Amino acid sequence: MEFDISTLVDETFNHFNQINSDILKNEDDIAIAKQEKILVPSSPGVVFTLSQSDSTYIVRVLDTRCLSETFEDITQFPENYPSLRLNLDDNIKSNLLFFECIDIKIAKTIKKALHAKRFSKNEEFILNISDPSDSCWLAKSEDSLKIFFNLSKTNESDSVINLGPIFSAYDYQDKLNKLYGYFKMLFDMKSFSLTQNTIEMIPVNNSDLVFNDFRNLFYNANLGQNIRSKMLELEQKSKDESYYKDLVDANNWLYELSILGSFWKNVQLKLN
Repeated sequence: MEFDISTLVDETFNHFNQINSDILKNEDDIAIAKQEKILVPSSPGVVFTLSQSDSTYIVRVLDTRCLSETFEDITQFPENYPSLRLNLDDNIKSNLLFFECIDIKIAKTIKKALHAKRFSKNEEFILNISDPSDSCWLAKSEDSLKIFFNLSKTNESDSVINLGPIFSAYDYQDKLNKLYGYFKMLFDMKSFSLTQNTIEMIPVNNSDLVFNDFRNLFYNANLGQNIRSKMLELEQKSKDESYYKDLVDANNWLYELSILGSFWKNVQLKLN
């Protein structure tokens, strides 16, 4: 039987974007374990908790191949999950949250990026220069894509969007540098700059639909139809090329970034 990778990948992206849309559309629709009878899916994902104070919060993450089984086991035997720091005197189920993923690899990436890390609420206004967080920051611009790997100037705080630690699970400097050629395949690029503190890309045409989707990946944690079509087109045209595997890995990385961004937005919705 012939394997149609383009159909499979397109269905995967459609499925994820539907999950992403459902999660972010309405806070009441987010998979929160504050209801006594919540339907937990049997798909891979992460179970997580939020420990909050007035000014900070800590995200604790547990990856799993089956959310429903792990969720049920935690509620029955919370003492077996010390990494979640659950208060055994509380209603365990009311303190558990979960986030659905398409595969366990993505769930493990989320854990690597965020587990047991402390963040400041309104972090852009509380800049700790000596001990910056892992958060990245997107400059608001319609003409380019500029991301700060850390924020050190208070006068930039009102013109950036907190992306969270979306790059912290990777050796991002090396990875982004190696992906320069891949980005040029996605859209025509006027300039590309990568330093220790920032990455900036300026397209030849700032109305380029693929570039706009690429930028919106960071704004909205969503892979738009134009960039998805371009990614599939590149895969189909490159099947016999020596760089095919690297191209597929690059496509998958963009997909991972969109899920990390979606999880980060999910967390932000739950802060008091």
